[in-house]
Amino acid sequence: MPSDRNIRLKPPPSLEPTEYDVGYRKPPAASQFKPGRSGNPKGRPKGARNKRPALNEERLKTIIVDEAYRTIKVSEGKRQIAILMAQAVIRALAVNAARGQHRSQQLRAVLRLGSLGRSPCPTQTTSSSI
Repeated sequence: MPSDRNIRLKPPPSLEPTEYDVGYRKPPAASQFKPGRSGNPKGRPKGARNKRPALNEERLKTIIVDEAYRTIKVSEGKRQIAILMAQAVIRALAVNAARGQHRSQQLRAVLRLGSLGRSPCPTQTTSSSI
């Protein structure tokens, strides 16, 4: 009797599966994935994850102009006022230049000379001076 524990019983030949069993984690053959076919055929195409739309010049210009003319709220003293984004940038540049930031002072001078029709750099010449 001690050798009975080590003996494995084989099922009778009539109970062995003759075709594919359907059950837990064994779907019917008709609903299984076909070889070479994706499980999600209408899913994301290959390489679509890392591609971004191209920014051409006209589209970039419209984005910049839209952002420059967007109104934002700025604190002035104890009240908030609504001004354009471009105006807020120029105002912040002037404040930083007045505080002594060298780069802001340089950029402010270049903008002022450019608005007066003068050349921003002394080495550059305009077409009117030639």
